Amino acid sequence: IRDVAVTGVQTCALPISTTGGTSSAVGFTVAAATPTLSSVTPNSGTVGSTVSVTLTGTYFVAGATTVAVSGAGVTASAVNVTSATTLTVSFAIAADASFGTRDVTVTTAGGTSSAVGFTVAAATPTLSSVTPNSGTVGSTVSVTLTGTYFIPGATTVAVSGTGITVSSVNVISATTLTASLAIAADASFGTRDVTVTTTGGTSSAVGFTVAAATPTLSSVTPNSGTVGSTVSVTLTGTYFIPGATTVALSGTGVTVS
Repeated sequence: IRDVAVTGVQTCALPISTTGGTSSAVGFTVAAATPTLSSVTPNSGTVGSTVSVTLTGTYFVAGATTVAVSGAGVTASAVNVTSATTLTVSFAIAADASFGTRDVTVTTAGGTSSAVGFTVAAATPTLSSVTPNSGTVGSTVSVTLTGTYFIPGATTVAVSGTGITVSSVNVISATTLTASLAIAADASFGTRDVTVTTTGGTSSAVGFTVAAATPTLSSVTPNSGTVGSTVSVTLTGTYFIPGATTVALSGTGVTVS
């Protein structure tokens, strides 16, 4: 029986003649064979995407073949049988689909094929904003990061350079997370690169600026001097900056150098 034979009950008229005549016909049923599935190409896709895949195997039936993917979050559509051994189909993978390998099967009137794997993978995260986008030296800043494809329990945040420690990363949703940035008192000023990393890769960077803190002044020693004299004094406080700090006195008649 050829693989292109029409399925169903066929009349078999045997070409046997006797002097007594010809017998009546007896039915012979041509049944669809159980399909096989040998490959799914490509065999993976990322969450939030639609993947056009090609399935190869045997005994696919045009207009009477369905494709199934195990688990939730992957929808098969637009099945197109191009031959008995090849078909194309679209897999729409939801943004919240679970990661891992799924079973893909093909079903016809002849039965269901064995499964071939298709892997749902994490997408590369994106980062669109860091709020607030600056902090002063010596402070700890609670920031909110927005983007896409953040993964609870599997997302890290990095800040370029030294002097900033990231902690308490909390993924609230696939698009929002919070974190704490502890900025050392001696951290360099300027813009740093903030990135987010998951199993899907690392996002592009968004800037976070380290700014100087407002200085404090707690003492001047000695705290007095006589007219006509030059007094060397020591000032104590916080956040003095080498090469970028000035001292001023109110009134006239006292020059700082």
